[in-house]
Amino acid sequence: MANDFEKRFLIKALAVIGFMFVVLILLTILGFGIVGLARTLPSFKTKTASLTNIFSGVFVLKEEPGPAPPAASSSPEKPPMAPEPEIPKKNSPPNPSKPLVVKPGQEKTNLYSPPPAPSGLDLALKIIDRGIINETTREFTSTSTVLAGERAATGFEVINIGGTGSGNWQFKTSLPVPEPENNFISEIQAGLKPLERVRFTIGFGELKDRRENTATFSLIINDGPADVNLTNNTASTTLIRGY
Repeated sequence: MANDFEKRFLIKALAVIGFMFVVLILLTILGFGIVGLARTLPSFKTKTASLTNIFSGVFVLKEEPGPAPPAASSSPEKPPMAPEPEIPKKNSPPNPSKPLVVKPGQEKTNLYSPPPAPSGLDLALKIIDRGIINETTREFTSTSTVLAGERAATGFEVINIGGTGSGNWQFKTSLPVPEPENNFISEIQAGLKPLERVRFTIGFGELKDRRENTATFSLIINDGPADVNLTNNTASTTLIRGY
């Protein structure tokens, strides 16, 4: 009985020792593995980061719509020139070395000539400007409104647009001033040859109406040929009384 007990005790002891030995070996292997893993972890992190950067760059490139635009310059960018259209051979211009012969009726030419002047006398009165005039310096200032203390004035011209010279003539006025200064007849004027003209500036006193005041000028033909067009012998202009 004693021998059996000793045998069993010895077997259990050997089993425990063997188990502990195996555990010790496993712990040793595990320790070496942890140390090796700790040594290789930085390199693994670096490789992982590099690999991440590579894939990140590829992804960014796929998101870009195209190449980056060129840097802006001070000079304006010229627009791209459109390609020149191809000209069919059948429509090609003739050889410049050969003269181009134009047949009668192939080309039309339109000539413009100004209307001829009337063969008779045609004096025309035209308003040039309206405004005020300085009685001392005789300087004319263009304006449509006359203020208190200013002298109204009108500039006009008489031109012979006909083909015949005129005889003596005069002009008369109907001015927006109190009577009897409203009606004025000029001195006798010398005749005008075709396309000759003469200009006048007439100043007058205080305007009688509060707002709009109209001045009218007309021609009087004294002698010589008759005027063939009387519609342009009268002209009017309006001045505003600003006081």
